[in-house]
Amino acid sequence: MAKLKTIYEILSPYTKEEINFVIEKLEYKDKYLIYLRYGKNLENPSSNSWNKKYNYEFYNKLIFKMRRLLKSLQNGKKIAMGGRAITTIYQRFSDYKKSEVDYIISLLPSDDKKVLWLKYGSDLENPDTRNWKVEYEDKFVSICEKMNLRLKKRRNGEKVEFKIDGVLTIYQLLDGYSKEDIDNVLESLNSHDKHLIFLRYGCDLNNPDTRYWKGEYSSDFYKKLLPKIRRRLENIVRSRVGVKEEIVIKKQDNKELLKIVRETLEKLNNERYSILLKKYSIKEILSYVLIQKMDDNYNIVDI
Repeated sequence: MAKLKTIYEILSPYTKEEINFVIEKLEYKDKYLIYLRYGKNLENPSSNSWNKKYNYEFYNKLIFKMRRLLKSLQNGKKIAMGGRAITTIYQRFSDYKKSEVDYIISLLPSDDKKVLWLKYGSDLENPDTRNWKVEYEDKFVSICEKMNLRLKKRRNGEKVEFKIDGVLTIYQLLDGYSKEDIDNVLESLNSHDKHLIFLRYGCDLNNPDTRYWKGEYSSDFYKKLLPKIRRRLENIVRSRVGVKEEIVIKKQDNKELLKIVRETLEKLNNERYSILLKKYSIKEILSYVLIQKMDDNYNIVDI
């Protein structure tokens, strides 16, 4: 009868130290099978207490699992208790660039970010399970699924957002457009619109702050101002590829527009506004006012 090989012989060419390290990380039921087969010192294989019904679980699953973990160990990955190879968050999403993964993480709610930091360390590149608890697992799996979905959407050019406890910056909200284009459009806004933007995002536009934000501002911001900004950004993009957008005025709007033209001309006769005629032609002023009206934000005072 052929002599049974030890666990170290079966898992050659890995070292005894590496094999012992992986065994120590295994679940109790896996360790039990190994000790049952090889004895407490793992050097004395025996068939006395071994039942053939264990063969499939041992040779087809456990040995395969140990080889996989040993390979992970040699590749520099960490092994968690329970026999799981831990990679960094960037290795987990290796199909995407680090910058893409970082962007999606920046959109996560703070509670989700904390779970990732517990799993991967504060820099997301040093997995550490000392403070990890089993109850975090379901939450972690959910976060990874959300991230994977949004990484795919962003790769396909779709809009990406999370429902989060914080507020996106204006640049995150308008993802897909360059910072330069966004800044140019914001600079072109009237004073009322700029005031709303600064209230929401801070003077540097990178620090959303809701302390001074009121619910009554939301309608103007989301239903009027944000669509206006998106239209202007889209016009900039179209102009780069030589596509000119035609301005179509519906017949039913003619009377309203004519009223605005008359109102503007009357105001230009007022000394308060006549100074504009020294800098701009009447045609330029009327063009500005009509464009503002199309954006539902007509305000002669802001010229």
